[in-house]
Amino acid sequence: MSEYPKQNPTTHINLREVKNWIYSPTETLWRADKNMNIKVTHSLRQFGTGTITQVLADRIRRQVHLIKDNPHNVNIPEEIKQTAKPLTDGPMANVEHITIQKNTISITTSETSWYKYLAGAYRYGYNQGENPSRPLTVLTVLYTQRGDILLEKRGATIDFPNSYGACGGALRPEETNIKQAALERIQRKWGIDVDRKELQLTGMGRENLGNIYCLFFMSTIDQELANKIAGERENFSLVKSSELKEFLEKTPIPQVLEGKLSFPWNFLGREGMLLAAEKIGTLSPQNIEDVKKYTSSNLSQQFQQYRYPVEEILGKHIVEPFP
Repeated sequence: MSEYPKQNPTTHINLREVKNWIYSPTETLWRADKNMNIKVTHSLRQFGTGTITQVLADRIRRQVHLIKDNPHNVNIPEEIKQTAKPLTDGPMANVEHITIQKNTISITTSETSWYKYLAGAYRYGYNQGENPSRPLTVLTVLYTQRGDILLEKRGATIDFPNSYGACGGALRPEETNIKQAALERIQRKWGIDVDRKELQLTGMGRENLGNIYCLFFMSTIDQELANKIAGERENFSLVKSSELKEFLEKTPIPQVLEGKLSFPWNFLGREGMLLAAEKIGTLSPQNIEDVKKYTSSNLSQQFQQYRYPVEEILGKHIVEPFP
């Protein structure tokens, strides 16, 4: 039996019930068994003004400025420079309410920002249910007619660098057409044009580590095109349907490599891929249950020593000499 929750006539997602990420880094909140309308209503409310999270976000902004620009010519460790390098701020859609009815999933959003997300995740740690920063994201898994799945190995990102994942990203506050947002990211990030009619909603998940909500989609990609991309682009892999279960078992999340905590998968990318694999029949519900049990049993005890990437920046006092 699959562990996914059953769909009721009306379901309200409880945003305050977030599992401890040490034991459950990510989870599927709801799965789509048919096409659904997605209605997003955005309010002009901005989350976080005057809160501790806002103070931390402002501190991140200042620290990143001092690290990147180094206006006072301070000796900054190279690892701190590398951590700050991909950081930039910007507005993000923030989940306030989710209701799933018979044919419609309704989401109310406010506005947060990239730095508020980083600050909120760090601030609330194991108590993400108290975190009012809940970025809304989309993710699309592309698969071929044979059931092979196209994956990208991410670059030097702040969260989960050099990890496998599908195509997606955080939504901006004005992006209320979710399917269009998903299609635009596939075209902009991967250079692939997907027919809107082929885009299929598979469900919704949450990364408990950072309190990120994600709408999962899947779509077919031509086999020859997928082979070409995997063959010509160094950071892409095409995992054959017959090898997917073994590939997953070889890359539990997280794992220790050369004494360091490593994340072979972007958490939401892996969760969305499992949903798609079951949908297209590459993995059975029992396969997925086995994979998740295997992953859970291999969650390293060192995961309890995980530190949020931004903690390295916040923990270093970048000296500012008096003018």
